Amino acid sequence: MGSSASSSGPSIRLPRADALAIISLIAVPVLLFGVAAVIVQSRHAPPESGVLAKAASGTLDLVPYVSVVNIARTLEELGTAGFWRVALAGDGDQPLEDARGLGDMALVLGSEGEGLRRLVRERCDVGAFIPIARGMESLNVSNAAAVALYELSRRRG
Repeated sequence: MGSSASSSGPSIRLPRADALAIISLIAVPVLLFGVAAVIVQSRHAPPESGVLAKAASGTLDLVPYVSVVNIARTLEELGTAGFWRVALAGDGDQPLEDARGLGDMALVLGSEGEGLRRLVRERCDVGAFIPIARGMESLNVSNAAAVALYELSRRRG
């Protein structure tokens, strides 16, 4: 996670992206909105391979795909390095548009259904949500990633 991760847009953390489909669905938004890196937990993510490269539509050639053992520990290290860590969750404390801190951002997304684990969420500086229509429970992780990345890129200018 050297300095290259801070040279452009936010980094995305997917603590439990255990489906190849999720990686493939966020591949285009990752490219479109200038994500600096995608960090996944090695135990729950597909290994970097030809199958993943094909599913990710070439994203692996342009955006680092980093596999770590412990997302909570990685978030601690990122905080020490000056990253503002934002947990995206339906029950977040504030709308995403208000959750911007100073410096580089690590956007943390949970798994479909289970959301974020307690320790991962505790390692984030703020919990944020995407305002959606009343009566809707939440967005799936790929749609949430696309909307959040759009919002963050819009504010970067």
